[in-house]
Amino acid sequence: VKRTPRIALHAAAVLLTVTSASEAAADDGAGPFGVTAVAAATRQNARVGALFDGKQHVCTASVVRSPHRDLIVTAAHCLDDSDDLVFVPGYRAGAAPYGRWKVRKRYLPEGWSTGQSEDSDVAFATVAGDVQDVVGANLFVTGTATGATAVTVTGYPSSRDVPIGCTNKPTAHSRTQQR
Repeated sequence: VKRTPRIALHAAAVLLTVTSASEAAADDGAGPFGVTAVAAATRQNARVGALFDGKQHVCTASVVRSPHRDLIVTAAHCLDDSDDLVFVPGYRAGAAPYGRWKVRKRYLPEGWSTGQSEDSDVAFATVAGDVQDVVGANLFVTGTATGATAVTVTGYPSSRDVPIGCTNKPTAHSRTQQR
């Protein structure tokens, strides 16, 4: 496992608490605030997908803009144990409309690797191929005050075979995290 400088991962962790490996909207989002529903298949949320360990869906991940066009972000605990991870962007009910992308290198923060700190439960990984060319990529945005803009979160709960989404304005959860 390769280590990434702490400052870069801390910045990513702060941002990830807003995006939660999801689609982030810098406007008032789609639909009413606080309503969780099955996410419609759109070009925007095709960047979000299910992470599989073998045939088992285990987590949500999202394509992040990068120079090599092969970067995803997810929770660090999702990358800990398996060597058989595959990212499926836009996954719906068994379908892989944008293909299956083998996870290659993982970049876990030291705070997670050494102490499993919940403030460090964010990680990056590369996939085999230029997934960004196929589905696009989400951008990291910094310098936005908590609750200043709405955020649409798209995710794959383990109990469902389709993504769900919710739009709301983040609130402070702790000194280092937003909800």
